[in-house]
Amino acid sequence: MSIKQIKGLFAVAACYDIGAGLIFCLFYMPLYRAMNLILPEHPGYLQLASLYIAVFGIGFAFVARSPESNMGVIVLGILMKIVFAGVIFYHYFVTIAPKIYVVFALCDAIFAALFLGAYRSLSGVQREASG
Repeated sequence: MSIKQIKGLFAVAACYDIGAGLIFCLFYMPLYRAMNLILPEHPGYLQLASLYIAVFGIGFAFVARSPESNMGVIVLGILMKIVFAGVIFYHYFVTIAPKIYVVFALCDAIFAALFLGAYRSLSGVQREASG
């Protein structure tokens, strides 16, 4: 994966996570009603998780600007995407999870795989530069 592709990938991921995080934080009530979902006991749970996603999006914007300087953020992004997808898939297949969340989990699984590819590409570039 080229540096230009990595920058583009993380720019898309930044927009996706910042947008989704802010939309779910600010408009959780109409979104949950439209999707016929039950709100959590306290909206702060949903808002906090949504804002964490938006914060990760800011990290992805840092990666988009300078991938080589933000390899640690890439690792955290891979872990975040795997954890989100894993939790949703577990609940979907073992207990219960809203189908709309499965769509987000699929997107995050794809992002995790692409982030891993980006990380490997950057690791190869850094090995070549130091060797």
